[in-house]
Amino acid sequence: MRLITLAPILAVVALGCKPPVEAPADLDALAVYMYANFGNEGTDELAAAAVNLEALLAPLDYDANTADRSWSLEPLAEADMGGISPTPGADVSLQVPVAVAGMFTGTMDDAVDQILDPNQVCIGADGYVYYERRFEAGDDCWGDASCELLEMSNVARYESALADVWLNEKMISRHVLLEDGRTAIVEQGWMEQQFTSDNGNATWDQRYGLDFYLPVSEGSSEVYRFFAFWSSADIPGVGDDIYANLAVSGIDEGFANESAFLAGEECSNDRDGEYEPPF
Repeated sequence: MRLITLAPILAVVALGCKPPVEAPADLDALAVYMYANFGNEGTDELAAAAVNLEALLAPLDYDANTADRSWSLEPLAEADMGGISPTPGADVSLQVPVAVAGMFTGTMDDAVDQILDPNQVCIGADGYVYYERRFEAGDDCWGDASCELLEMSNVARYESALADVWLNEKMISRHVLLEDGRTAIVEQGWMEQQFTSDNGNATWDQRYGLDFYLPVSEGSSEVYRFFAFWSSADIPGVGDDIYANLAVSGIDEGFANESAFLAGEECSNDRDGEYEPPF
């Protein structure tokens, strides 16, 4: 009888296999991990992170007060920005980072349609009276997942009792396939410059965003939403605590508006309002 040794076979198998990716389980570290690994060539890290994030999102009560599904985060360090450069002139240590979880009442196809809508007024928070999405790559193939990346600029007019400002943010969306067959969407956003309010008294200094969509189950009409936001602004009379509360409220308002817009509910803003963006 001829004996066959398994050592060479096992060695070949070992060389051809990668160890499983292990993403953090802690939400703070997980959000940073996702932002830092967003630009990787593959999506293994984002897929592993999506599984861990779902484990944190699934038990939440989405009818509860926002305070029960929002968190303070640590600032996003320059080393955790991947290929993104910090906003010129901004001090990364001054970020007031928050994260909010929500639930979108619609399918992932509905979410994709909203992402691809060039007019984001009434889909975003109420303060965005003008919100134009300018597609730079992928808008002809990302929707049906025949390409992985969607690149865009978001040109927005934000108005509030505190200040009015024009903003221009970069954003990339990518599809992330999970082992169970579901597809998540992860989006990375950032500003390439600081912006000053109309009256010159306030500045929006830095905004780094990590946006997340995942269907509760395959074909579900409910989608987990999560947004981590590392940002800072210099607004007279607004300290870090007030700013953090405003950021959380705005993010959650955006989540609610996504579902309301899909349901055809009335919006307080004029989607056809005439504005002249400075860029």
